[in-house]
This record gives sequence, structure tokens and C-alpha cells, in this order.
Amino acid sequence: MKSTIFNITLATFCLIIFYGCSSVETVKSDDVEQRIIFPQYFIHYNADDSTTVATAKFNVNNGAGASLKLVGGSNVKYDGEKLSGAANKSDNSYQYTLRRHGALNPKSAFIYKNNDEQEFANQLQINSFELNTTKTELSKSIKNSLNFSGKTLDENETLECVMTQCGNDENSFSVSCYQDNDNTRTIIIFGEDIEAPAGEYEIQFVRRNSSSEISAMERGGLWETEYLSKKVKALIIN
Repeated sequence: MKSTIFNITLATFCLIIFYGCSSVETVKSDDVEQRIIFPQYFIHYNADDSTTVATAKFNVNNGAGASLKLVGGSNVKYDGEKLSGAANKSDNSYQYTLRRHGALNPKSAFIYKNNDEQEFANQLQINSFELNTTKTELSKSIKNSLNFSGKTLDENETLECVMTQCGNDENSFSVSCYQDNDNTRTIIIFGEDIEAPAGEYEIQFVRRNSSSEISAMERGGLWETEYLSKKVKALIIN
């Protein structure tokens, strides 16, 4: 009997430890002053499969503050649809997410309503980026120039090229890209920056934009967008 009781007690203890360690600590939104809530908004769009992921996070005072769980009448919507909340154990936060399949609507906005019934609308700037070809060749020994369609890059935007070896998804490399000052519809990839060995690849460009200019209360907030282009076949040569 003692052995049975010990085993049950030990199992219960392990469950408590497991759930305690795997949970994300949150603060209820109506337990804090609304003026110190710090919102963060993210949009990730993948043109290769036409998927949009809209994410919102709310913290106390700043992005490193305690995670907030919206309660009462407080909620957040994207393009009119309410986001679902869940714990994200990878970064120990509580976040609100909406996934959607279809063409990107660049005029979609986040609408956040706090517990004081105040609403804040934020339309994030997400800019497309697509190469003007379905296949290309990149040399590791010269400066490579590629033409693209889409708005020219702003000074606060970054562009990254992800190269994935055909037939081996785990063999992936990233390289920085630069807008040509003489032709703003052209990007440059320096051959010396290409670490991938010669061969056949699929390349995809990641265009990122971010800003702290946001509609919020006195603590401000942040937003970030990420546009993934359609994949293009590329032959890398030495």
C-alpha cells in the first residue's frame, strides 16, 4: 500500500512540475492600467502558398514586460476577424493569431479594443517583392544583378535571399541582398557572399519592414511585416 501511495504521489508531483514549467505566466488585461499596455503587431505573408499569418502580442510597459491576456471586453481583430489567443512556449509569451489563405490584402488593419473601450487601428505596411523571372543563374565569382517587381526598398527595410538545395530541404543558406543605387528596380547579390556550394536551388526572398510608429497609448508599441516571395529556380555556379 505504501508503495502504491508513493507512486501516485510521485506521478502527481511530476505532473505538477511538468505543467508548471510548460505554462506561460500572464497578467489579465483588466488588472493593469490601460495606458501602460505595449502592443506588438506582426504580419507574415508567403506568396508561394498565399498564406497570411497575423499575430498580436500585448505586454506591460514594453516588449520585455509581462504577457497580457485580454479579458472582459478587450479583444484584437485583423481585417474584421477576431484573433485567437494561445500560449507560445517558444518565447514564453501569450499571443493572438489569425491564419488565412488567399491573396494578400495590403489595406487590412489590426483593431485593438482595450478594457476602457478605447479602440486603436493600425494598418501595417507590407510591400511585395517578386523576381521578373521563374529561373535564374547566380555566380559565386561576380556581382549578380536581378530585376524585380514591387515598390523600391525603403531605408528601414531589409531583404534576404534564402537558398534551398533541390531535393534536400535541410540544406539551406541565407545571403543578404542590396538594392542597386543606379537602378532601384534591381537587386545585387555579391558572389563572395554566397556560401552555398554550386548546384540547383530554389530561392525565395524575404522582405522585412518594421517601425515603432503606431497608434497606441503612452508606452507606444511596435509592428513588423514579412513578405516571402514566390520560389524561383536558380543554378549556382562557381
